[in-house]
Formats: sequence, C-alpha cells, structure tokens
Amino acid sequence: MRRILVFFLLLFYSCFYFGSTSPQIDEKDLYKHLSYIASDKLEGRRAGTKGAELAAEYIAKQFKRFGLKPVGDNGTYFQYFDFTSEVKAGAQNFLSFNVSGKEIKLTFKRDFHPLPFSESGKVNSEVVFAGYGISAPELNYDDYDGIDAEGKVLIILKGTPDGYKAHSEFEKYLPLRYKVSNAQSKGALGVIIVDPFSEKFERFTYDFSAGKSGIIAVEVRNSLIDSLFKVCGYDFKIYDLVKKIYDERKPYSFAIKNLTAELQSDVVYVKSKVANVLGYLEGSNPSLKDEYIIIGAHYDHLGWGGQGSLVPDTVAIHNGADDNGSGTVGLLELAEYLSHNRRILNRSILFIAFTAEEEGTIGSGYYVKNPILPLEKAIAMINMDMIGRLKEDKLTIYGVGTSPIWEGLINGLNSEFKFNLNLVKDGYGPSDHAQFYSRGIPVLHFFTGIHSDYHKPSDDYDKINYQGQKRILNFIGKLIFELDKVSEKPKFVKVETPQRQSRGFRVTLGIVPDYSEDVQGMKVGDVRPGTPAEKAGIKPGDIIVKMGGKEIKNIYDYTYALGDYNPGDEVEVVVLRGDEKLSFKVKFEERK
Repeated sequence: MRRILVFFLLLFYSCFYFGSTSPQIDEKDLYKHLSYIASDKLEGRRAGTKGAELAAEYIAKQFKRFGLKPVGDNGTYFQYFDFTSEVKAGAQNFLSFNVSGKEIKLTFKRDFHPLPFSESGKVNSEVVFAGYGISAPELNYDDYDGIDAEGKVLIILKGTPDGYKAHSEFEKYLPLRYKVSNAQSKGALGVIIVDPFSEKFERFTYDFSAGKSGIIAVEVRNSLIDSLFKVCGYDFKIYDLVKKIYDERKPYSFAIKNLTAELQSDVVYVKSKVANVLGYLEGSNPSLKDEYIIIGAHYDHLGWGGQGSLVPDTVAIHNGADDNGSGTVGLLELAEYLSHNRRILNRSILFIAFTAEEEGTIGSGYYVKNPILPLEKAIAMINMDMIGRLKEDKLTIYGVGTSPIWEGLINGLNSEFKFNLNLVKDGYGPSDHAQFYSRGIPVLHFFTGIHSDYHKPSDDYDKINYQGQKRILNFIGKLIFELDKVSEKPKFVKVETPQRQSRGFRVTLGIVPDYSEDVQGMKVGDVRPGTPAEKAGIKPGDIIVKMGGKEIKNIYDYTYALGDYNPGDEVEVVVLRGDEKLSFKVKFEERK
C-alpha cells in the first residue's frame, strides 16, 4: 500500500511540475511553459546567471519528456562554452600625479575609476589637456591641433563643443568609445575622462563589444582636475575651459606644464560557463534522415536590466516574455508536436535553444563554429524571436529570398491562415538565424514586431497573445512538414540587399561583424555580395586590424574609422587571416 501511495505521489508531482500537455499545439500549454520561463524566479534569464541555468534545465527536461535524443556534451542536452559575462574593476587600480616633484595620490573608487573597456596596464608620462578629444575636419574643428599626443596621457572632457545640445552637429563624436579610440589613433598611452558638470562616474558595465580600447582609460572627478590645475599654476577651472571652447567654437588644448601621471588600470573580464540546449528527432526515411531541419530560438534575456535595457537606470527583473520567452515556448510546443508525428517525418529535426543572443548572437555563433551535426546536411534553419504579440494579423518573415522554395511554400500555406504577411528577402538581422545564413543555409525568421514593452521590465507573460502565437506555430509546423516532403535539398541564395541608411556614415565596406569571439581587432562574420569588401578579397573569418593607417582594436574603432571616408576614397585595409597578415586596397562606395 505504501509503495502504491509513493507511486501516485510521484505521478502527481510529475504532472504538477511538467503539467499534462497536449501533443497538439495548445494555448494552455504555451501559457504553462511561459508562466515559468518568464517568471520572476528566473530573474530575467541573463546569460551566465542562475536564472538562465534554470531555464536551460527546464528546456532540457521538456526535450527529454518529448523523447528527443540528447546530442550535447557527454550525452547531455547541453553544449557548454565560456563567454565574457561581466567586467569588474580589479584591486590594482592606481593613479597619482607628480607636479614638479610633488606627488598627489588619488583614491580608487572615490577619486577615480577605470572605464569598463580600458586596457589593463601601467603608464607613466606627461599630461596634455586635449579638450573634447574630437577630430572633425568637416566642421573645421580638431582638439589635437597644436598638441603632441604621442606617448602622452590625455585629459579629455565628456560632451562636445555644443555641450549636450540635442541634434548637435558634433553628436557622433559624443560617445566615450569614440574619444578613447581617437586618442589611441593619435598615439596616446592613456586617457583621463572628466565630466565638467558631474562628479558621478559612468556605470561600470560590460557592453559585450568583444574588444578593449587599446589604451588605458579612467575617469576622474572634475574637482580634482580643478585642484590639479591650481597646483600647476593655472588660474582657471574645467568650467572656464568649457565656456571658452563653447563661446569661441574653437579648441583650447595645451600641454600641462610640469605635470606627469602614473596610471595603472586593472580591469578583469569575468568568464561564465553557459549552454545551448539541443534535442534531436530522427527522421524515418533511411535515404533522407541524415539531412535535417534546424528549429531555433534564444532563451536568454536581460536579467535585472542594465546593458540592453531601454530603461537602463532601472534595476528590475526584465522577464522577457515576448523576447524571447515566446520563441522559447514555441520551440517546446513544436518539439512536442513534431515528436508526436515523428513517423511521418522523412528528415531529422534539430531543436536548439540558444543562449547569449542578447549579447550579440554568441550562442548561435558558437554553434556554427562547433556544430554537433554537419552543417552541410542542414537543409534549412527556422528561427523564432518575439512571436508573442500578433496584432492585426501582421506577421513578418525574414529570409524569404534565401531559397527559391520559400515564397511558394509560404504563400500557399497562407491561403489557409490569412496572415497579413510582411516578407523580407534578406537573411541577415539581429537574431540567431543570421549566423546560419552566413554559413550558406536557407533561413526563415518569424517575428511579430517591436512593441512598447520591448526590453523593459513590463514585457510579461500576461500580455502575450496566446491565440495568435498558436496560429503562428501551426503555420510553422505545416511549413516544416511541407519542407520535409521536398525530394531535394533546397537551393541556397545569397541575397544582394541594398545597404541600410545609417546616420553619420557615408560609406560602406560591406561586412557583417562577428561578435561571438573575443579578438583583438574586428572579426568579419560574413561579406555581402557585390560590396567593396568582396571586390577587394576580404573573406569571412578575417580580422581587420588596420584601416587607412588606423589601428583597429574593436568594432568601435572600425565604425569610427568608417566615418572618416567618402565614397570613392581608396584605403589600405590590413587583416589577419590565420597566421598571415594580408593587405587589401579597398575603394569605398556610397551607403545606399
């Protein structure tokens, strides 16, 4: 009797924990899964946190319950890898000034703080005031005119000669990344950033850019720089210099007499072990089951906010019910539905829940470089990212130009579903499908649109349109069955798309950055057809380290360097290709 009671208790617990779910795509099941995935218990599922681990474990348990085969590491459902999840200020940060033999030591955290993208290292050099650190020849303004920055430590102001005026012509020169990048290109060894109007430091958060600045960069309180000017014999303060530059609309840079700085920065990049979650459903046709369809969605989100949040100063759980809890539970429903119908599947299905998408499609980037199954056997990749807010039947599908098969299949099915379709040919976009498209795999990406709760704490599961989500998943399910029936692997097409207009950039090189690896330089994820990069011979996997004589340490150096050129300009681009350093002559074209 006791054994029977224990059995029924275990059965009850199993049903309570997993819920009794339907083999069909079901609104109640979607709600059940999402009320856990997007619950406060998971604390926003930021990659590298306990909440994300709980989400991954839940997905793996569902995959097991649906009878999917584990194809991850060591017979598990997990494909583990390390990625940089946060940045911390180490214990060895130091700053002191020497004025004619007199030492002035600053206190770490109270008086100064490194910037999160600073290089770690030490420098001892003369100090130069370099205004706003801006070089803008098109505006006849250059803070570096008349000073020698080579080998020096520079004091640079936040803001621009227009202050913080909205729609200023100096707006593109406002970011600290630009100021530090420009200083590095001028040969400076270190940068001291000063806010003329505030004593507060920048938030010390990692921006997931996969690149440090190339030089030491710290922030110092403005009152301490005022005191330093006084000790050096100057009768003005930071604000006086700001007003002078603003009034006269010209730089006021100078070498500070009798002053040197000893500067040490200690910035620690923290690595976390994270995991993609994979489940495999084997097809039933002996001649076709080695080929497979990938169905994917990312399960991570923004945790407690910060980097990526549209309310960055708010510390609150960002549950990400739509982004991308909706895609995650859609993946689970399709896994159960297709597993229930496995006998009629010719080809196999690989389900992947990706991690670290919010940091730059890092999980999918890792997978395509370390595939569990041969990528050449994948006939298509179907991605779902934000499919929970269907409104007025508007459904966007990206990637319809990546294979000739797509438009006919989609339009044929839609005669039944009657969505108001927005079909986008391009296979690129800010989600995981782009990584597979760059590897020559036809893709589709399903999306119901941006809304007012996007990347905010208010993106909760009570706002999901479950009925609309069910319709979308039924559409995808039928699409997969139709795709599975085709006798030959669908042809891949590299879509030649016009470049999108981007404010502040006149030219394009035509490459797609790869954010999934920490490299010194700017790694090329893919090269768009017909662009200057392709014509010059630049290839995916190359790491751009120099452009037109400027050192490229990261994506920011690259984008700021682009801003220096006009259509028709020819420059030398230096790349690392494996162990080789290669040089290419690139002729820039207008960004259309």
